[in-house]
Amino acid sequence: MVLLSLVYSPTFAETIIFIGGRKIEGEILSFQNGEFEIKTTRGNFKVHKALIYSIVINSSTDMAGLDSPKQSLNRWIDAAKAGDLEKLAACYSEELKQSKLKELKSLDTATVKRMATSATKTEFVMDDPIYFGDRATMQVERILDKESQITFLEFVFENGVWKLAQ
Repeated sequence: MVLLSLVYSPTFAETIIFIGGRKIEGEILSFQNGEFEIKTTRGNFKVHKALIYSIVINSSTDMAGLDSPKQSLNRWIDAAKAGDLEKLAACYSEELKQSKLKELKSLDTATVKRMATSATKTEFVMDDPIYFGDRATMQVERILDKESQITFLEFVFENGVWKLAQ
């Protein structure tokens, strides 16, 4: 059984918590067909997402090159600032992308410009995400004209990239 072969190693970026409480540290290399490929000191293993309770990212580790919910939201913010409706829609999960694109394309030019201006003037403060397998939740505070609004965003990990799931 794959789970018996995984070992704890403090040199990796992610702590994988399995259903039942067992923890290991490893590096997530990929996610395909519902399976995470995880690198440990004993080698690479594939583990189905149903066996994983949560994944904790070690924020003290250099995460350069790895996608994250924060990077996903930054892509959304950049697309909103540019008024790029295609890129905005691409930030959403496959399940939502087409409906979001249709919704965005129904906006008139003046509304898109207001949205871009608002995104440019807004300060976004992101907390560290909380991971649950291929899902994550992140608290985001939006500050515009000295008014603050806090929201929780849901993300899903699809094809190696975190996408908005709401």
